[in-house]
Amino acid sequence: MAQELVLITGGTGFVGYACLVRALDQGYRVRLAIRNESSIEKIMTAPSCQPHLGSIDFVIVKDISGETAFDDAVQGVSYVIHVASPTPGPDTVGRTFNKMLVSVLTANYLTSHSETTVAPIPDDEFATQDIYAAYHTSKVLAYRATQKFLQTTKPHFTIINIMPSFVVGKHELLTTPEDIIGPKTSNVVPLAPIFAEGMPFPLPGNTVHIDDVAKVHVVALDPKIEGNQDFVLDAGGLEGIKWDDAKEIVKRRFPEEVEKGLLPLQGSSATRDSKVDGSKAERVFGLKYKDFEEQIFSAKMFLTLNTSILPLIPQQYAGKLQIVFRQQIQPWHPSSTLVHEAALVVLRLSPEKFYPFSQTLFERQKEFFDVSVVKETRNETYRRLAMLAKEVGVDEEKVYGLLEIADEPGEDGGLNSGNGVTDDVKLMVKVGWAALLVF
Repeated sequence: MAQELVLITGGTGFVGYACLVRALDQGYRVRLAIRNESSIEKIMTAPSCQPHLGSIDFVIVKDISGETAFDDAVQGVSYVIHVASPTPGPDTVGRTFNKMLVSVLTANYLTSHSETTVAPIPDDEFATQDIYAAYHTSKVLAYRATQKFLQTTKPHFTIINIMPSFVVGKHELLTTPEDIIGPKTSNVVPLAPIFAEGMPFPLPGNTVHIDDVAKVHVVALDPKIEGNQDFVLDAGGLEGIKWDDAKEIVKRRFPEEVEKGLLPLQGSSATRDSKVDGSKAERVFGLKYKDFEEQIFSAKMFLTLNTSILPLIPQQYAGKLQIVFRQQIQPWHPSSTLVHEAALVVLRLSPEKFYPFSQTLFERQKEFFDVSVVKETRNETYRRLAMLAKEVGVDEEKVYGLLEIADEPGEDGGLNSGNGVTDDVKLMVKVGWAALLVF
């Protein structure tokens, strides 16, 4: 319920941060449990948090596995979204991982949401020198601890376990190539067969988009959702996906570029078969998962490519790689044509500003969604797009001049002559038009 206070653990992590943004957008107040003060600036300067700074507060929990670690953090909260886990490493390998979860459960709050992963459940005591096995085991043991707690304690609050498969999408807090390629994100996995050699080991063919994961975590706070349930999140159905399907998607969407060798598609990532059923979440939450194609080519993936992958390419692949950015109008959203027209104008007037403008469009795309433009005229939308172009250094009046639709017949009496880039749009749709980066 809007304005109620939610405690979120792991709020700077991949899933936790997405839940934070979603909760704020839905009107909740959020208290973040963080391990050190350096995380405060990271959150408070993040673009998606800017409209909600007054709705965020912080509590420092340095040792998240302490028995009373969260006693102060939960004071006054109505809900908890609990996605933190001890970071695997030499100091945590071989320990029992359920202490941290129990410390949250024994504090006095109403609802907990414990994010776990789909994996075999091991014995309670588990030791390994493999940090990845240790991390996944921590999630599984947290789930087991939750079930045991419910059975033995019978608390007055309810618990919902959200268990996503392989999460794909952008993490806004990661701003360096090293982070995006490293273990803090998973975006590199679907891109690996396209741009690199593929992953070095098989991964389960089960994916879900970060937006869907965050949505379920926050919608589950609604008291109308029955408590003490488990939900697996997976978009691929029982058949799952094949990681190399990413190459087939690229071939289908960019056939000419593939034929010319602009998109190498020379990598291969092996898929480990795994049947996961995420249909219950669809039924209960009214969710329609983003499919694998949408996961790969979403706006967030563009932002990841533009801010994290592209800066890395000149360092490692100079003279060896070209990237094609092809515009694709979505005719089922009328404003999509207007947005693409604006991009074509920028490409004509200032080609070097095309990518910065495209990034700005993706970051602020909601301002041009159907609901955002329905009450304004076409030229009013064009004016806002021209103002957006000005923000990246393109002349606003020149942009608007090429976009504006005349409100009087042309000199030849024409009533449907379009604007200054109508012919460009026709060429893009009928023949194919792409912006090319050469490294």
